[in-house]
Amino acid sequence: TILIERVAKIRSVEYQWKSQVNFSPVEKIIFDQLEGPLKGMEVIWTFRSLGGKKTHLEIIHHFSDSKSISEHLKEQFNQIIPKATQQFLADFKNWAERQSLGELDD
Repeated sequence: TILIERVAKIRSVEYQWKSQVNFSPVEKIIFDQLEGPLKGMEVIWTFRSLGGKKTHLEIIHHFSDSKSISEHLKEQFNQIIPKATQQFLADFKNWAERQSLGELDD
């Protein structure tokens, strides 16, 4: 068992979390999310040999709180979608202006 701290940058927003990780030799890795936006979630990676150099990986997420996965995803999307929409609109405005000025090829 080890404790790991992880950081991910998603659309310029930094997320941090801690996980306790348990290894089962050759078969399985279990992550228990201890802190951060996914606190309480258990993630299980199960490995199964398909022969030769191939391996099947199954990833399962278990949420320990009363929220459904759709509620968790809704929270994440509510943070990401407005920023993505703003970026799309800014890019589209830039493209439309350049198109109207003849700066772009058809």
